[in-house]
Amino acid sequence: MIPGEMHTPRGKLKIRPAIPGDLQVFRPLRLRALHDHPEAFSADYQTHLDGGDEYWKRYLEYDENARLYLAFDGDTAVAMTSVCLGTSAKTRHIAEILGVYVLPEWRGVGIADALINACCEWAKSSGAVIARLGVTTVDESAIRCYERCGFVITGREPKTILVNGIYYDGYHMFRELT
Repeated sequence: MIPGEMHTPRGKLKIRPAIPGDLQVFRPLRLRALHDHPEAFSADYQTHLDGGDEYWKRYLEYDENARLYLAFDGDTAVAMTSVCLGTSAKTRHIAEILGVYVLPEWRGVGIADALINACCEWAKSSGAVIARLGVTTVDESAIRCYERCGFVITGREPKTILVNGIYYDGYHMFRELT
């Protein structure tokens, strides 16, 4: 999917790369994701909550190696996904998909698929030939989404995330972009 409009049963959404002015709509979305689903993200809620504007700007001031995509209902960000290219000559062909999150009331209408595919299209146009991501093994809906988007499980890593004394295993997933 090319960034633009997406029609859903809940209404029309706009999908586009984030800009520095999106900080005030991105921050609450990211905080909610980290708070409500700590087992799905390696990032820590409290660290982000305590972070000031300078901490948060790093998400929005990307260079030619990364993009953050947001889905908007009007002026409200309802979903996010980012993509980062490898920065060395040996890894420039790899795109990492990170931080996939859709507000609960917007799930089930294909927004995550659209964001992931937008990230993959941007990565492909930037020279990447594969995309990869990690997901906890208990996140069955995310795994199904990634499989719909063409990703396959390539391995399992024990104890990937530790939340409140509980370890979560993770899957490595991969998709060809060529």
